[in-house]
Amino acid sequence: MNSKMEKQKLISKFRELIEAEYYGPLLDNIRKGWNFLLVDFSKISKFDNDLADFLLDNPEEAIESAELAILEFDLEIKGVKFRVSNLPNSCRIPIWEIRDELIKFVKVEGYAIELGDILLRPLKIKFECPLCGKNMVGIRTNDFDGINPPKKCMHCHKNTKLSIVKVENTFIRKIIIEEDIMELGSQMPKKKIVLLSHDLNSKEIEKELGVGRKVIINGWLKTVEVNTRTGDMNTYLIANSIEFLERGWGTIKLTKAQKESTIKLSKDKDVIKKMTQSIIPTIHGNEEAKESLFLQMLGSDNVYDSDGFLEDRGCLHLGFIGPPGTGKSYMARKVGKFWPIYRFTSAKTSSGRGLIAAAVQEKDLDKKWVLVPGVFPTCHKGMCVIDELDKIDENDCGFLNNAMNELKVYVDKVVHGVFDTDTATVATMNPIGRVFIPQDPVYKQIALPEDLLDRFDLIFPIYGMTEEEEQRKVFRMGLSKRTEKEKIKPIYDKQTVINYVAYARTIKPKIPTDMKIIIEDRVIKFMRPNTGGDRQVSNRVFGVIFRLIYAYARAHLRTEITVDDLNKAMDLLVYSYREQGLLTDNGLFDFAKTEHVDINAANSFKIVKAKIKELSEEKKVIPIGDVVSSLSTNITEDVVEENIEKLKKIGDLFEPRRGFIQLI
Repeated sequence: MNSKMEKQKLISKFRELIEAEYYGPLLDNIRKGWNFLLVDFSKISKFDNDLADFLLDNPEEAIESAELAILEFDLEIKGVKFRVSNLPNSCRIPIWEIRDELIKFVKVEGYAIELGDILLRPLKIKFECPLCGKNMVGIRTNDFDGINPPKKCMHCHKNTKLSIVKVENTFIRKIIIEEDIMELGSQMPKKKIVLLSHDLNSKEIEKELGVGRKVIINGWLKTVEVNTRTGDMNTYLIANSIEFLERGWGTIKLTKAQKESTIKLSKDKDVIKKMTQSIIPTIHGNEEAKESLFLQMLGSDNVYDSDGFLEDRGCLHLGFIGPPGTGKSYMARKVGKFWPIYRFTSAKTSSGRGLIAAAVQEKDLDKKWVLVPGVFPTCHKGMCVIDELDKIDENDCGFLNNAMNELKVYVDKVVHGVFDTDTATVATMNPIGRVFIPQDPVYKQIALPEDLLDRFDLIFPIYGMTEEEEQRKVFRMGLSKRTEKEKIKPIYDKQTVINYVAYARTIKPKIPTDMKIIIEDRVIKFMRPNTGGDRQVSNRVFGVIFRLIYAYARAHLRTEITVDDLNKAMDLLVYSYREQGLLTDNGLFDFAKTEHVDINAANSFKIVKAKIKELSEEKKVIPIGDVVSSLSTNITEDVVEENIEKLKKIGDLFEPRRGFIQLI
């Protein structure tokens, strides 16, 4: 609208809209001290279609008019911002398509990957002439140029340095968003700088806007010179509003008909086998590993204490070990396509961000050091496949360990940060020498720290077929892939599987009182196969068992845990542990192998500690030589001294003088 009358008509239209639909919310915001009004675009369109079209085509002019309309209400708070959300999909534009300035309203979706500082920016500066005492006002005219003080007084026209009397500021912040790689296919994701101003930097938004959060930015594009020598330009996205998107399985909503269909499928006693076949129909063998991938999709709920601290995670972490060519990477990638959030990365060739995060000095954020999330945090509430984990950079091992176990990782790399990492993990690993030896424990065949391997609930060796008949089945399956008529088809289509999992994950299975006793008895007997004497149990394994029990219950949409869920969970656990070489020769639970404990070393520590306690009953200060001589038939002098050092470190004894020890 070019004429003054048209401008006034536009203001009147917005005033009518606010009076009809938003006067109450506007007053509520004012009472709360909020200086904005958030308007749903669909309501504008319903109120006046021409007004809605003008807003989409000329957002800056339209919003300026809307804010002038708000001023006419003579509110206590001035400068209320007019924010618009829920733009139509016709406004949506992928970042990779953005080339130059667009005056139209656009809707851009992406992940916030870098956050600049919230800064104060002058909007208006009041100057005073020291010679004549008159005042002048400098006003910012756009988002990119500053307010330069006049070189001379506009009243007395004399050259002098003007004094700043008053500054009216607002908050501004630059952030960088990146496209969702899941929506791009083979393209590399592109980034865009976003400018947030005024109320978009409120404490409420600050709490929501974290690195890795998926957002929709509604706004328009402006160009700014980025190189004064060459005149190169770049586009900024000027945000009018920001919408936060939920992620994960919870975003999948089923219709009544879909729920009924899902419940009907759960009545099939072979539903787990059929779901597994539907996910990975063209791989023969390794049924337990494939079943675990389906169970991982179902998972269980995180357990928190009364203070909100994580006690036990709900997501399952799986490891596949085997030589190249056995299909382990294919299986992991295939199941990833069923997850709403999924990334595949190689530990060896992971980007410069690494698996967890990298510190970057970002030129577009005024050269500020920022933490950029790696692949793993961007999979929060989803699933991450890490190929060839055995080739991970040792600097990432500790971070990945914490991320997998605590579902949150603290990063300290020039700058500090924390990322949420409720991420189910599938890692493929090659054995040392590229040959897996079934008789040896898995942890001895993978070049990874034992504590990182402990984060995996189940590890499965992925075998190639050795018997002729099985090899022929594999060959025939491969041949069928190349013949359209003979292609192996999944029992259920992809959307059916996704709907089933999404519904199953809403189930919160309870443990009946009688089942609590049955589970306790079964688990303790598994960990203490021989009665009598002191035997250690693994608390870590308790968590694995419960995660599997809950996943099996969800697989059948059961609201209560049953003996069948327990039996299946224990069978899968025992299979995995047997294949990993973690059971005894008789197939019984072996604490030492499971927890990588040197039993001889542990026993010698107990013996040395007991002997010192015994000797201290005779005399307070004990010569180290007496301890060595009293144990010489069972333990060497070096081992005795090594254990004495351990006792000193943990504060059980001290050395009052050289060669003598005393219990504390």
